[in-house]
Amino acid sequence: EYEREEFDVYTQLFIHNAFSATEKDYLSLVFYRNVMLLALNLKEFEWLRKFINEFSPKLKPEYMENMMNLASANLCFEEGDFEQALQYISRVQYDIFLYKTDIKNLMLRIYYELGYFEQAFSLVDSYRHFLSDSTELSGMFKKQQMNFLNIYVKLLKAKADGAGSSVEFLQNEIKKQGQTALQNWLTRKIDEFSN
Repeated sequence: EYEREEFDVYTQLFIHNAFSATEKDYLSLVFYRNVMLLALNLKEFEWLRKFINEFSPKLKPEYMENMMNLASANLCFEEGDFEQALQYISRVQYDIFLYKTDIKNLMLRIYYELGYFEQAFSLVDSYRHFLSDSTELSGMFKKQQMNFLNIYVKLLKAKADGAGSSVEFLQNEIKKQGQTALQNWLTRKIDEFSN
């Protein structure tokens, strides 16, 4: 309920160049990501486009291109330009551990939208191994991601088979799973079957 207020605070920080402790400090990667996600949630697409162009150069030079591509991929995805989103996300290097799940989650959603079933199932498999093997992720975070993957696979199969009858089953699965990453997106996609 406070997202709009938070967004207004961020907007003022950037207007006044008050996003870091000193003018010489770089823009934090985590802060950049949080601003990006908030703008996407609020559908502030034009604002985000301007933010990417104006403030990505404030990141450390070694992170700038990756973050511009990641933000641009997310923006294109939300605007429905899935092919362009895929082009941007394919340019992102996996050198920042924190964003590996962001990249994989976005790629899975792009594959779903484009009907790239084989690529999606392959990525699900490698993603599950990544989550199982990782010692840097909390148990709760892993569970949320695994819950997402479990429902995503069922949703993907339903789409591939054209099985609209799976809607009620998938809705119950989301409720049963509890905390699930990208729950809003999953719910939207399930609701599309109903329509």
